[in-house]
Amino acid sequence: MGDLPFIKFFYGDWLKDTVMLEAETRGFWLDMILYMHNQGHTGVFEGTWKEAAKAGRCDLEQTKRAVEELQKYEVADVENLTVRSMSDECQVDVRIINRRMVREEKERETNRLHKQASRKRKKKPDGQVDVREMSPRARAGDLQSPESRVQSPDPLPDSRDQKEKPLSGKPSVKVNPELESKIDQVIEYLNSKTGAEFDLNLALYRRPIRARLRDGKMSVKDLCLVVDFKHVDEYLLGKGLVRPQTLFGTKCDSYLQAARQAPPVKISKMMQNFKTFVESGDDDQRGVRPDDRPDDGFVSDDPFP
Repeated sequence: MGDLPFIKFFYGDWLKDTVMLEAETRGFWLDMILYMHNQGHTGVFEGTWKEAAKAGRCDLEQTKRAVEELQKYEVADVENLTVRSMSDECQVDVRIINRRMVREEKERETNRLHKQASRKRKKKPDGQVDVREMSPRARAGDLQSPESRVQSPDPLPDSRDQKEKPLSGKPSVKVNPELESKIDQVIEYLNSKTGAEFDLNLALYRRPIRARLRDGKMSVKDLCLVVDFKHVDEYLLGKGLVRPQTLFGTKCDSYLQAARQAPPVKISKMMQNFKTFVESGDDDQRGVRPDDRPDDGFVSDDPFP
């Protein structure tokens, strides 16, 4: 009996192969397939006509007609044999072969031998490895045995590995003092206009401002203009959204465009507020002397673009 409790049935192939067969031939062929599977799923039947009739569960004449029809339409490979013993008794009359079952049996046997060889491909008790069981890459010297790996001296360190790496594993980020000073100015200007006390050292507030200034598309003057334009916005005030992560986030560009399109009188007032803040004594309160203030070009008398 076969060790597989089920059989693969490809109904598409069955309908295509048996479309020209008679009903009794289809029944004979289905019973023969199940018999082959039950006898070891080798896909080959060998025996006398009487045994074939018994396997196909039909009489002798129906068996011969069915076998001829299977051979005629090439549904199965059929070999008519007459092998007799010394006593002149007929032993094998016909051999019926199911091509798919034979192919699948060869694949199963190949996989079985491959797994068996993989299990044997282990280290010997003394730690040596059989060269015949090694892969071509290992035989070529790309892979070393455990002994050679232990006895071989350590390779010279690569110069690239000599670079100091941070403990976190992340590359260190260089701090731009000028950029950080501009971020401080924007946050302090926001605090002066709103009366809030946003922490200058909080990354949540500094990150969006740094992103706006780093790409070079906006300046400190632009961000302060956004503050002048949006710090009196009733909607943002009602929601408590007058804060750095909101004003200088993804919508900062649209806020700036809206501020630039404001009436000229309002723009002049915004610019005057910003110049007053820069030139006032708030620098002393921030701990920045006028001489130390970075010259980023925004304290100019040119009209706002």
